[in-house]
Amino acid sequence: MGNNVASIVFCGASFGIVDEDDDGDQPSLQRFDAIDGATKEESEDAFLTEFTNVLYGGLSVKKHDGDTSKKRLLKLDQDGETLIWSVKTSKTSSAKNQLDKLDAPFKLGSITSITRGAFPGKASTKKKAKRCFTIASDNGNTYRVETKDSETRDILADGFELMLRRTPNRA
Repeated sequence: MGNNVASIVFCGASFGIVDEDDDGDQPSLQRFDAIDGATKEESEDAFLTEFTNVLYGGLSVKKHDGDTSKKRLLKLDQDGETLIWSVKTSKTSSAKNQLDKLDAPFKLGSITSITRGAFPGKASTKKKAKRCFTIASDNGNTYRVETKDSETRDILADGFELMLRRTPNRA
């Protein structure tokens, strides 16, 4: 592929989806130079639109639960309000149709905070910590997410934080 699929502006920086090596893996989100003349609000609106579109298509991440981590496709449901962890299981998996409570869909509105960095109580290298963030929800669930690289982590965390700021009736 090797070309920019999408790019938009967010607070002086834009981002896009790029597959530089065409290795079959999920492409990375990457930042690009900003477009001159855009206001902060216009930049945030454009970023949020593109971020939402990326989530509708899904983004491959590692989801950490306890001592295990599994690849998941983090997607925004068509209702525009629910995040879904799509599970890729093998044909021989006995748990093919079973989801634990941390794999259950959850509402964007239930997110209370986004924390970047190593997961609390879990040893991590500095390099790995730069790829990780945690989503806390109002039902007490904590979703520990690892991305392909630090830039993708920052863009996802920025997107969720912007959604938090823009959600009406938040305490």
